[in-house]
Amino acid sequence: MTQLQPQTQPSAPPPTPPRGTSTGMKWLAGCLITLLVISLVIAGLVWWAFNHYVKPLADGFLGLAQLEQLDKNIKNTGPYTPPSDGKLEGAQLERFLKVQSAMKNAVGNQLQALESKAKALEQGSTDQNNVDIPKFLEGLGGLFKTIVSAKEAQVQSLNDLNMKKLEYEWIRDETYRAVLGQATNQTIKNFEGFPNLSGKSTPLPAIGDESLKANIALISPHQDNLLKNYALHTFGF
Repeated sequence: MTQLQPQTQPSAPPPTPPRGTSTGMKWLAGCLITLLVISLVIAGLVWWAFNHYVKPLADGFLGLAQLEQLDKNIKNTGPYTPPSDGKLEGAQLERFLKVQSAMKNAVGNQLQALESKAKALEQGSTDQNNVDIPKFLEGLGGLFKTIVSAKEAQVQSLNDLNMKKLEYEWIRDETYRAVLGQATNQTIKNFEGFPNLSGKSTPLPAIGDESLKANIALISPHQDNLLKNYALHTFGF
Protein backbone atom coordinates (compact mmCIF):
# COMPACT_ATOMS: atom_id res chain seq x y z
CA MET A 1 0.00 0.00 0.00
CA THR A 2 1.42 3.21 -1.02
CA GLN A 3 1.81 5.80 1.84
CA LEU A 4 0.51 9.18 1.01
CA GLN A 5 3.04 11.98 1.50
CA PRO A 6 1.69 15.25 2.99
CA GLN A 7 1.62 18.00 0.50
CA THR A 8 3.94 20.89 1.38
CA GLN A 9 2.63 24.41 0.95
CA PRO A 10 4.75 26.54 -1.35
CA SER A 11 6.57 29.33 0.58
CA ALA A 12 5.06 32.76 0.18
CA PRO A 13 7.08 35.14 -1.98
CA PRO A 14 8.76 38.08 -0.12
CA PRO A 15 6.59 41.18 0.11
CA THR A 16 7.07 43.65 -2.67
CA PRO A 17 8.34 46.99 -1.35
CA PRO A 18 5.82 49.76 -1.81
CA ARG A 19 6.31 51.76 -4.89
CA GLY A 20 7.81 55.24 -4.47
CA THR A 21 9.84 54.47 -1.34
CA SER A 22 13.17 54.84 -3.12
CA THR A 23 12.02 58.06 -4.81
CA GLY A 24 10.74 59.48 -1.51
CA MET A 25 14.03 58.83 0.27
CA LYS A 26 15.93 60.56 -2.50
CA TRP A 27 13.59 63.54 -2.29
CA LEU A 28 14.01 63.77 1.50
CA ALA A 29 17.78 63.51 1.22
CA GLY A 30 17.77 66.26 -1.40
CA CYS A 31 15.72 68.53 0.88
CA LEU A 32 18.09 67.95 3.79
CA ILE A 33 21.12 68.74 1.64
CA THR A 34 19.42 71.90 0.35
CA LEU A 35 18.58 73.00 3.91
CA LEU A 36 22.16 72.32 4.97
CA VAL A 37 23.53 74.42 2.12
CA ILE A 38 21.10 77.25 2.89
CA SER A 39 22.04 77.10 6.59
CA LEU A 40 25.74 77.29 5.72
CA VAL A 41 25.12 80.27 3.44
CA ILE A 42 23.10 82.07 6.14
CA ALA A 43 25.75 81.28 8.75
CA GLY A 44 28.40 82.66 6.43
CA LEU A 45 26.45 85.85 5.86
CA VAL A 46 25.88 86.29 9.61
CA TRP A 47 29.59 85.76 10.32
CA TRP A 48 30.54 88.21 7.58
CA ALA A 49 28.11 90.82 8.95
CA PHE A 50 29.39 90.24 12.48
CA ASN A 51 33.02 90.78 11.51
CA HIS A 52 32.31 93.79 9.27
CA TYR A 53 29.71 95.66 11.32
CA VAL A 54 28.83 94.21 14.73
CA LYS A 55 32.33 93.41 15.95
CA PRO A 56 33.84 96.81 15.01
CA LEU A 57 30.89 98.51 16.68
CA ALA A 58 31.22 96.39 19.81
CA ASP A 59 34.96 97.02 19.91
CA GLY A 60 34.23 100.71 19.62
CA PHE A 61 31.82 100.65 22.55
CA LEU A 62 34.38 98.79 24.63
CA GLY A 63 36.92 101.42 23.67
CA LEU A 64 34.61 104.24 24.69
CA ALA A 65 34.10 102.54 28.02
CA GLN A 66 37.84 102.93 28.52
CA LEU A 67 37.83 106.71 28.01
CA GLU A 68 37.13 107.51 31.63
CA GLN A 69 39.71 104.96 32.72
CA LEU A 70 42.24 106.53 30.36
CA ASP A 71 41.39 109.92 31.84
CA LYS A 72 42.25 108.55 35.28
CA ASN A 73 45.73 107.73 33.98
CA ILE A 74 46.60 111.44 33.84
CA LYS A 75 49.18 111.83 36.58
CA ASN A 76 49.02 115.55 37.36
CA THR A 77 45.47 116.02 38.65
CA GLY A 78 46.24 118.81 41.08
CA PRO A 79 44.21 122.03 41.30
CA TYR A 80 44.73 124.91 38.93
CA THR A 81 43.67 128.53 39.34
CA PRO A 82 43.44 130.41 36.03
CA PRO A 83 44.69 134.01 35.90
CA SER A 84 41.98 136.46 36.78
CA ASP A 85 42.39 138.40 33.53
CA GLY A 86 42.09 135.28 31.36
CA LYS A 87 45.32 135.92 29.45
CA LEU A 88 47.22 133.00 27.93
CA GLU A 89 50.97 132.70 28.24
CA GLY A 90 53.19 131.73 25.33
CA ALA A 91 54.56 128.71 27.21
CA GLN A 92 51.03 127.48 27.89
CA LEU A 93 50.03 127.70 24.25
CA GLU A 94 53.24 125.91 23.25
CA ARG A 95 52.48 122.97 25.55
CA PHE A 96 48.88 122.82 24.36
CA LEU A 97 50.05 122.68 20.75
CA LYS A 98 52.35 119.77 21.62
CA VAL A 99 49.43 117.81 23.07
CA GLN A 100 47.29 118.63 20.07
CA SER A 101 50.06 117.55 17.72
CA ALA A 102 50.38 114.21 19.52
CA MET A 103 46.64 113.63 19.14
CA LYS A 104 46.74 114.59 15.48
CA ASN A 105 49.62 112.22 14.77
CA ALA A 106 47.80 109.39 16.54
CA VAL A 107 44.67 109.61 14.41
CA GLY A 108 46.59 110.31 11.20
CA ASN A 109 44.43 110.91 8.16
CA GLN A 110 41.33 110.14 10.20
CA LEU A 111 41.37 113.67 11.58
CA GLN A 112 39.62 115.18 8.56
CA ALA A 113 37.15 112.29 8.51
CA LEU A 114 36.40 112.68 12.22
CA GLU A 115 34.17 115.72 11.92
CA SER A 116 32.50 114.55 8.70
CA LYS A 117 31.69 111.18 10.29
CA ALA A 118 30.21 112.88 13.31
CA LYS A 119 28.05 115.10 11.09
CA ALA A 120 26.98 112.12 8.96
CA LEU A 121 25.99 110.14 12.05
CA GLU A 122 24.07 113.08 13.43
CA GLN A 123 22.26 113.57 10.13
CA GLY A 124 21.50 109.86 9.89
CA SER A 125 20.04 109.77 13.38
CA THR A 126 17.66 112.61 12.55
CA ASP A 127 16.70 111.31 9.11
CA GLN A 128 15.70 107.75 10.02
CA ASN A 129 13.91 107.09 6.73
CA ASN A 130 17.16 107.34 4.75
CA VAL A 131 19.57 105.63 7.15
CA ASP A 132 21.93 103.12 5.56
CA ILE A 133 22.31 100.84 8.59
CA PRO A 134 25.51 99.03 7.50
CA LYS A 135 27.26 102.29 6.63
CA PHE A 136 25.93 103.91 9.81
CA LEU A 137 27.33 101.11 12.00
CA GLU A 138 30.61 101.01 10.11
CA GLY A 139 31.03 104.77 10.47
CA LEU A 140 30.13 104.65 14.15
CA GLY A 141 32.63 101.90 14.87
CA GLY A 142 35.38 103.77 13.03
CA LEU A 143 34.52 106.96 14.87
CA PHE A 144 34.84 105.26 18.25
CA LYS A 145 38.26 103.87 17.40
CA THR A 146 39.47 107.30 16.29
CA ILE A 147 38.25 108.89 19.51
CA VAL A 148 40.02 106.31 21.66
CA SER A 149 43.28 106.72 19.73
CA ALA A 150 43.16 110.49 20.23
CA LYS A 151 42.45 110.09 23.94
CA GLU A 152 45.35 107.70 24.45
CA ALA A 153 47.71 110.14 22.75
CA GLN A 154 46.38 113.04 24.81
CA VAL A 155 46.94 111.26 28.12
CA GLN A 156 50.45 110.18 27.17
CA SER A 157 51.40 113.68 26.05
CA LEU A 158 50.01 115.32 29.19
CA ASN A 159 52.04 112.92 31.33
CA ASP A 160 55.18 113.53 29.28
CA LEU A 161 54.78 117.28 29.85
CA ASN A 162 53.68 116.81 33.49
CA MET A 163 50.77 119.06 32.59
CA LYS A 164 47.78 119.46 34.87
CA LYS A 165 44.50 118.29 33.42
CA LEU A 166 42.63 121.38 34.65
CA GLU A 167 45.25 123.72 33.24
CA TYR A 168 45.13 121.92 29.89
CA GLU A 169 41.35 122.27 29.74
CA TRP A 170 41.50 125.96 30.57
CA ILE A 171 44.19 126.62 27.95
CA ARG A 172 42.19 124.64 25.37
CA ASP A 173 38.99 126.59 26.01
CA GLU A 174 40.65 130.01 26.09
CA THR A 175 42.63 129.18 22.95
CA TYR A 176 39.48 128.36 21.05
CA ARG A 177 37.63 131.33 22.45
CA ALA A 178 40.34 133.38 20.74
CA VAL A 179 40.26 131.22 17.58
CA LEU A 180 36.51 131.63 17.18
CA GLY A 181 36.76 135.31 18.04
CA GLN A 182 39.25 135.89 15.26
CA ALA A 183 37.43 133.65 12.78
CA THR A 184 34.08 135.40 13.30
CA ASN A 185 35.57 138.83 13.95
CA GLN A 186 33.44 139.04 17.08
CA THR A 187 34.19 139.68 20.72
CA ILE A 188 33.30 136.37 22.40
CA LYS A 189 33.46 137.33 26.03
CA ASN A 190 31.15 134.56 27.19
CA PHE A 191 32.15 131.11 26.00
CA GLU A 192 30.90 127.69 27.15
CA GLY A 193 34.06 125.89 26.20
CA PHE A 194 34.20 122.23 25.26
CA PRO A 195 32.19 119.50 26.98
CA ASN A 196 33.79 116.98 29.29
CA LEU A 197 33.55 113.22 28.79
CA SER A 198 30.03 113.20 30.24
CA GLY A 199 28.92 115.75 27.64
CA LYS A 200 28.58 118.68 30.04
CA SER A 201 30.40 121.96 29.63
CA THR A 202 31.36 124.53 32.24
CA PRO A 203 30.85 128.12 31.05
CA LEU A 204 34.03 130.16 31.21
CA PRO A 205 33.93 133.53 32.90
CA ALA A 206 33.81 136.55 30.64
CA ILE A 207 37.11 138.29 29.94
CA GLY A 208 37.89 141.87 28.97
CA ASP A 209 38.46 143.11 25.46
CA GLU A 210 42.16 143.68 26.04
CA SER A 211 42.71 140.14 27.32
CA LEU A 212 40.82 138.65 24.40
CA LYS A 213 42.77 140.77 21.92
CA ALA A 214 46.04 139.64 23.54
CA ASN A 215 44.99 135.98 23.27
CA ILE A 216 43.95 136.43 19.63
CA ALA A 217 47.33 137.96 18.83
CA LEU A 218 49.05 135.03 20.58
CA ILE A 219 47.21 132.29 18.70
CA SER A 220 47.09 134.15 15.38
CA PRO A 221 50.16 132.41 13.82
CA HIS A 222 48.51 129.04 14.52
CA GLN A 223 44.95 130.03 13.57
CA ASP A 224 44.63 127.82 10.49
CA ASN A 225 45.92 124.66 12.15
CA LEU A 226 43.83 125.26 15.25
CA LEU A 227 40.70 125.53 13.12
CA LYS A 228 41.59 122.30 11.29
CA ASN A 229 42.15 120.53 14.61
CA TYR A 230 38.91 121.76 16.17
CA ALA A 231 37.26 118.34 15.74
CA LEU A 232 39.81 116.79 18.10
CA HIS A 233 38.15 118.48 21.05
CA THR A 234 34.46 118.15 20.22
CA PHE A 235 34.29 114.82 22.07
CA GLY A 236 35.35 116.14 25.43
CA PHE A 237 39.14 116.09 25.46
